[in-house]
Amino acid sequence: MSITASPSTPHPPRRGRVRKGIGYLFRLTVAVLSAAAVLALYYVVLTRGGSR
Repeated sequence: MSITASPSTPHPPRRGRVRKGIGYLFRLTVAVLSAAAVLALYYVVLTRGGSR
């Protein structure tokens, strides 16, 4: 699943570095959000379920 030419971008794919940076930032934000969600769930389970 490799998208080389996306129809949403009118300008020619000349900024490969910028798109890579955006992808990296997107992956970083997704990882941070998932980690935060897992930590929040763990915290809620610990606080509600007590010490298990």
